[in-house]
Amino acid sequence: MEIDEIRRRVEEFPYRYHKIELPGGITTPGWAPMSVEAYKVPPDLSGKPVLDIGAWDGFWTFEALKRGAREAVAIDDFSDLLGLDKAASVCDDLLCLESAILDDLSPYQGGMAKGYPGKQFVMEFYPGKQYSNNESNWWVPTLHCMLAMLRAARMKGVRGWKPTEVQPPSASYCRGFAQGRRKAETP
Repeated sequence: MEIDEIRRRVEEFPYRYHKIELPGGITTPGWAPMSVEAYKVPPDLSGKPVLDIGAWDGFWTFEALKRGAREAVAIDDFSDLLGLDKAASVCDDLLCLESAILDDLSPYQGGMAKGYPGKQFVMEFYPGKQYSNNESNWWVPTLHCMLAMLRAARMKGVRGWKPTEVQPPSASYCRGFAQGRRKAETP
């Protein structure tokens, strides 16, 4: 495919979730990831299989391949058929999770700067466009709740963080990252 054709096709879909670098110096017009380093994904995935759940337009799928993954499979599922236990059951090493979180924003508590900043186990349900005017956001947990869900899925060494300690300027920045391992790490 020629560069002009790639550029034309990118322009046909002006909204993208991820910024993805394409051939010819073209970058899709997404906003995420805000900081690739903040995700703390291992820089070397040589020989590892990667399952990118909730891939959207595939940034992390492509990034896994750049980092040497043996294979990277992208899926996105907007139903309740894909539970955290099912996802964790196919993980044989490191599980990385990124999600909107309620720590700094809760539509039901009053919006921005009105979230759950403590260590509450809270998850809110949105049957419509309540969270960030996006009807595909059905559930959003607090970071503490997200970590507890990983532990409940029998992940070991669970840790999580927000990309920044300052008050996020908008819903797009209200994100949490977490990691856990199927097996405990050996020293």
